[in-house]
Amino acid sequence: MKLRSAIIYGFGKWVDYTIDFSEQSFITIYGENESGKTTLQRFLIFMLFGLPPKQRKHYQPKTSSKMGGLLTIVDSEIGEYTIERLHDVRNGTAKCFTSDGGEYDETWLQEKLHGMNAKTFRSIFSFSAVDLSAIQFMKEEDISDILLGVGLTGSTHIYTIEKRLEQRLADYFKPYGKNPEINQQLERLKQLQHELTTIKQEEATYQEKKNAIMELHVEIKMLQEALQDEKQKQLYFEKVIQALPQIEEYIVYQQQLAEYPQQITIPEEGIERLEYVKDKLLPIKSELTVLQHNQEKFTKEKEALEESIDAFPLEDAKKVTSLLSSNLEHEKDLQRIQNEINRLDMEINNQILSLDIALTMEELEVMNLPFHVEKQWNDLKVNMEEIEREKQLNAEQMQLANSKQKFLEEQLSEIKDNILPVENRKELEALLNRHKEGLLRERLQQEASRNKENWRKTKQKTNSRIKLILGLSILVAIIFVILAVVFKDFLYTNYMVVSLAVGLAQWFWGKKSITDMQNMVIQFPSDAPSSIVSEEEKKHAEMQIHLDQEYTNEMTLLYEQLKEADIQLNQVQEQNILVGQRQVELLEQIDKQKKLYPFLQVLDVRYWPELYHAIKQLIRKSHEKKQLRMEAEQLNHKLDDYKNIVRDFFEKNDVGQASKSTTSQLELLASKRNSLQEKQTQLHHITKLLEDNLQRVEELTVTYDTYEREMTALFDIANVKTEEEFYRKAKTFFEKEKLQVNCEKIKTQFSSFFSPEEWKELVLNKPQHNSMELQNNEVFHTIQQLDRDIDEKRQQLANLKAEIQQLESSDTYSKLVHQFEAEKEKLSELGRKWAIYKTAKELLTETKDSYRDKYLSKVLEKTSQFFSILTENVYINVYAPSKDKPFAVERFDHIRFHVNELSQGTMNQLYVSLRLAVCEVMSESMELPFIIDDAFVHFDPIRTKRVIRLLGEIASNHQVLLFTCNHEGLPEFNSSKPLKLTNAVPILENKW
Repeated sequence: MKLRSAIIYGFGKWVDYTIDFSEQSFITIYGENESGKTTLQRFLIFMLFGLPPKQRKHYQPKTSSKMGGLLTIVDSEIGEYTIERLHDVRNGTAKCFTSDGGEYDETWLQEKLHGMNAKTFRSIFSFSAVDLSAIQFMKEEDISDILLGVGLTGSTHIYTIEKRLEQRLADYFKPYGKNPEINQQLERLKQLQHELTTIKQEEATYQEKKNAIMELHVEIKMLQEALQDEKQKQLYFEKVIQALPQIEEYIVYQQQLAEYPQQITIPEEGIERLEYVKDKLLPIKSELTVLQHNQEKFTKEKEALEESIDAFPLEDAKKVTSLLSSNLEHEKDLQRIQNEINRLDMEINNQILSLDIALTMEELEVMNLPFHVEKQWNDLKVNMEEIEREKQLNAEQMQLANSKQKFLEEQLSEIKDNILPVENRKELEALLNRHKEGLLRERLQQEASRNKENWRKTKQKTNSRIKLILGLSILVAIIFVILAVVFKDFLYTNYMVVSLAVGLAQWFWGKKSITDMQNMVIQFPSDAPSSIVSEEEKKHAEMQIHLDQEYTNEMTLLYEQLKEADIQLNQVQEQNILVGQRQVELLEQIDKQKKLYPFLQVLDVRYWPELYHAIKQLIRKSHEKKQLRMEAEQLNHKLDDYKNIVRDFFEKNDVGQASKSTTSQLELLASKRNSLQEKQTQLHHITKLLEDNLQRVEELTVTYDTYEREMTALFDIANVKTEEEFYRKAKTFFEKEKLQVNCEKIKTQFSSFFSPEEWKELVLNKPQHNSMELQNNEVFHTIQQLDRDIDEKRQQLANLKAEIQQLESSDTYSKLVHQFEAEKEKLSELGRKWAIYKTAKELLTETKDSYRDKYLSKVLEKTSQFFSILTENVYINVYAPSKDKPFAVERFDHIRFHVNELSQGTMNQLYVSLRLAVCEVMSESMELPFIIDDAFVHFDPIRTKRVIRLLGEIASNHQVLLFTCNHEGLPEFNSSKPLKLTNAVPILENKW
């Protein structure tokens, strides 16, 4: 089924509009926002399925009284037919016209559409970008079920309906509830039953039948017990039949176990323990070898050190060197102080050189900068920077003003060059005037021609009239002459003269008026020459005058802008003067500071604040250097005292080098003392190493013996001599243990089905499958017979109860019976309603499951195919959700992901694949066009190309209508020319 064309009489903004869909199967309909794309979609839905009256009024056009149109469809079965719908005709129902002249109603159309309504059509064959965004707000545990429900059933309300049915069932009945209606009704019946039972017990006439009823109850109970026993037998036989394969497997395991020794001794976790001991013994052996080598090495070193220690007056040296540490500290302090003084000198000199100012060490030592100087210098710097910024800004503004003024003057010069000279403008105006005069003369000539024609006719009439009057006057004069002759009365002669005079006078005046009028007509001859101005000349002149007027207006505007530019330039110049005055005042303040501090002469004021901190630091370092010099003098006095003590020691003990310097003496003394101490320390260290080494050897020997004994113990337990025998025996032990575990597993598996005695009997005497089947069939027939017997007894019981009810005559009993029956009827009615809701819920579940099972495999196959295309084979399979798991997809490396683990773009691709798959599968039985409304507006260009390529393949079998407002991506949507909508509403028919 394909849409061929549509004619819109009126629908929303579309009035008298025609659309042709016949050129291609994949049709892109482009339109900007508010261009009527949604209205056009609603028109197609209206033509196919109709709309309620309230919704039709919403699309009533503002500029037309007709709402509706024609939609031509090509069907593969019946060919081409046309649907006509009008808002105010047939209450909006359709009328269909086939190509063979047949006319059909709405029912026929719905049959051709397979009973589909607008809601189902939009759920299956139409989707938009809103549907893609909705998936982002679904819960993770419901996302797959919601997708499947929307795709396959065409309704997202199925879950709401199921919840509503469950709520209604709970309102009627709960197994352990008290408030539901059926529970309350059962409680009322229970009370009434209790009252009836009490009254029945008081009626002696019912005793016999009651005894019979009791006997029947006993018989029914016995039959039920027998039935239960037979069912137990049937259950036992079924369990045995089910367990036969495992029983055979158990017997095989037992036979294999019989082949192994009765008892296999192996230590507990023997393999692990043996491996552990072996792992421990290997590093111990290695370490013992290393320790033995070290023992020989340390012994030799100890002997060499003991022989090398010489006699030395150590006690005296200690007394001399007891003050050495403090002296060394003093020397270090002195050296440190001297280094610090040198460092400060270098830093001060370097900083003075880096500052490049006329400043000396002596000036620094006596210099003092008050705290307010920093603020003064900062203020000077800020003011100077502000003035420079203002000067720069004024310069820029002045440059802009000059540039603007120059630009305006250039524009004014260009416009002046374009303005027509006064003579040329007058010539153009004169040309226009001549054109107007020509038009006026032409109209006058036309009028003169009309007047001349009228005058010709009038002249003919006037000549005829004056000739007629002249002829009549002559005739009257002749008559009077005849009368004068006959009657010889000359009075008639006078009448004759008067008649001739009147005739001649009117003829004369008539001729004169004709001549005068002739002269007037000649003043505007029809062929009078005139100056002809062509239409092209007239338009050219008007255009020239219009351009000249525009140039004149623009020149006036430029004059105004030039005045404003002059004003701005004057303002900038005045501002520049004020800034110059401030700069002069600031320079005076700067000169004052330079006189106070001469080193500022060569430094720009912008660097004074930084210089202030640098000089403050130099002053601090200068004072610090002065303090260090005083400390150095004190240390020098202490060092001189210590030199005298050292010199006396060397002279007294005749150590040598007494005449050398104190430093040399101390170095010799320290060298000998340190050498002796180092040898003593080495000797002590070697002795300690020897002891530790020997102790470690003893410890490792004990540990090694321990592990050796443990390995021997493992071999003794296993009753083996070698490691290989131990591993072989352990393998046999584990194989036997595995068989025992398998046997115990099978035995445990059926421990809930069979008692130990039954299991032992089944293993010893394995039953035959055919025999068990035969016995099971016999029990089955016995159960059927018992069911029939129980039904007969129950029928007899019911008959007896009916007879007892007939014997009831008591008024109270009758009322209770009536009330009991009424309540039972009410219970039946409630049960019937509950059963209806229960059946509806089960049917809904069965219908949904049946629908899913019918189409799920096809939909998933198509979804996997489309999803693989859209992702360039990154994902190759899509799996349906289970009860507690969402949709899953499989990547090319066979790794699976749940749908909530995908990115938003990939999730959108999955949703599009599912919707296209549903459309494709459903279109096999219902050939309807696909309508897609900007569903890919958030896709990137690569994904858009893929989905458009896929839609092109789908369009080879089914018509696809893609509505979009994406003008930039329009070439990607279709290779052919798209159908374009505009924001302007057409008032004439437009053929695309």
